[in-house]
Amino acid sequence: MATQADYLRGVNEALKSAERREQFKVQTALSMMQIAQAQRAQDIQIASSSLELLQSSNQQMTYEAASAFIQGSGLGSLYSHFESKYGKKGTAMEEAVEELQKGKGKGELGLGADMSPSESNRIVSAVWSAIGEANDPTGILSIAEELKGVQDYSILPEGLTPSDSSIRMHKALGSLGYFDNQERANRELASISKVIQNKKDIRLEIFELAKGDTEIQRDIGVLESIPKPDPDVDMADMLKKWEESRSKDKKDKSIKELSSKMSDLNEKSRLSMKGWDVGESQEDIKKEQEDIAHSLREKHLEEIYSFGEPIDKEVFGALDKLGLPHTEKNVEGMTGKLTLQQPEDIMMGF
Repeated sequence: MATQADYLRGVNEALKSAERREQFKVQTALSMMQIAQAQRAQDIQIASSSLELLQSSNQQMTYEAASAFIQGSGLGSLYSHFESKYGKKGTAMEEAVEELQKGKGKGELGLGADMSPSESNRIVSAVWSAIGEANDPTGILSIAEELKGVQDYSILPEGLTPSDSSIRMHKALGSLGYFDNQERANRELASISKVIQNKKDIRLEIFELAKGDTEIQRDIGVLESIPKPDPDVDMADMLKKWEESRSKDKKDKSIKELSSKMSDLNEKSRLSMKGWDVGESQEDIKKEQEDIAHSLREKHLEEIYSFGEPIDKEVFGALDKLGLPHTEKNVEGMTGKLTLQQPEDIMMGF
């Protein structure tokens, strides 16, 4: 017959058993957490090592792609010639710039590049930075990316229309014979575009890793295929038509487009004055600003005559506030001022 002591021993054993079960659960949970933390640390380490390897490999690919472009364009020979002849004097770059500005059959090499000061300075600066002590291919990559935009447009005309500076740079390199072999040029430019995209993707993956995402999702690697140019496309003829159409279309652009372009040019000018490489010289930017300002003035007057009262009220009201007469010169000036401030509002009559 069970005594009270036996009963108490049973209760005590039950309590101990429950305590052991609770301890086991806690220990199991802690072990699982430690395993998860160890796995997490391992995932982070693997992702970090992978990104470091990708970054190192892409850096090497960048130098190789830039070197292929320099040699394929003949700019490597330009560097070798002027450095060997004028390097000790410290005037190699200045002489190379002058060479690229000379016409066919002129100059030491007779390249016939006939480049503008803007293109020649930019190319020489990029080449000397890439091959020289700086060992910085950034300028070459920027030029190649612009050229690829022109090449891509020849294959897919529904894409973004190249900028004026890109077209001029394309003509400048074309004058050196770089695009005589379209397939090689497209391959080299596509390779450079790929390493540029790789660099952007690696940077984004690093940011995401810092936030805890250990999975590398972007396609970071080598170029697998390139678009083929249309054999029926005459690039020289197409570039000529672009220039003609751009000159003709300047007056046909809307005030909104022209004002937006003017804002972009103002920002470019501001950055250029601070030492940034914006792809155009201050001289070229100023010329574009003057052309657009002229187009804007003409467009403003056209809109006044076409749309009448809504715009008249805005312009004439502003002149009245200043106590100015409604002369053609004042109307033109005030219309330009107001449209640059709020082009859409004036057009809508608000």
